[in-house]
Amino acid sequence: MNPEQKVCKYYLRKSCRYGDQCFNSHEKPPHSKQDDDKPILTFEVATSSKQQREQSENVQQTLTNKPTEHADSKSTENVNKTQPNESINTPPELDISKLTTEMKNLVKKINILETSVNTLRKQLREQQRANSDLINELNATQLHDEDFKCPICFEVFIRPSLLDCSHMFCEWCIDKSLEISDHCPICRERIIDYSYCLNTDNIIKRMIGLMPEKDQKRYKNVAALRAKDKPKSLELRALRVQFELVRLTLNGYVAL
Repeated sequence: MNPEQKVCKYYLRKSCRYGDQCFNSHEKPPHSKQDDDKPILTFEVATSSKQQREQSENVQQTLTNKPTEHADSKSTENVNKTQPNESINTPPELDISKLTTEMKNLVKKINILETSVNTLRKQLREQQRANSDLINELNATQLHDEDFKCPICFEVFIRPSLLDCSHMFCEWCIDKSLEISDHCPICRERIIDYSYCLNTDNIIKRMIGLMPEKDQKRYKNVAALRAKDKPKSLELRALRVQFELVRLTLNGYVAL
């Protein structure tokens, strides 16, 4: 074998078409023991290894080229999964301490609200008391006006009665003045008869109802004392009527 002549690689793969007419030698080259130990890489093995390498590179590329969104979503899911576990795994002592602090804060807020409510109620009572005092003063000024006072006793009218001369007095005051004289205390006109004024009495009673209990009791006590003398006053009134009839008959004004 000529050392300068190359070995036909197609012959080595058993695919040479030229046969003995091939320019390259169809003899296997001599090789040493070290060459026997080395693996002979044929074209097919090289191509197959190359294809495997390309496939592995493609697989790695596809793995690396996956979208990161999926990984992010998985990471968020993992975080969401771990968070409730952390809250669940919290020791009960921390929960109890947290609840106690919240309860203390609520108790403080309730106490503050109660104190504010009490102060508002106190202010409301004071305002109502002040308003009631103003109303009582207004009613007292109206009630103690000269139009609602008797000129004889200088008190509020109790059963106001109107004389023939249009002067008004208490019924009890008229009866007492008639025991002394039968003339009007103001105009000195002779008293013939008097009539009970119901409208004025109703107005006075309504005004007395708006007054404090102290004034109402005083008015009722005076009315009760004067009511005790009413039978005697009625007897005296009947005697005066009889005396007037006798006087008129004697003077010839009444025919018997």
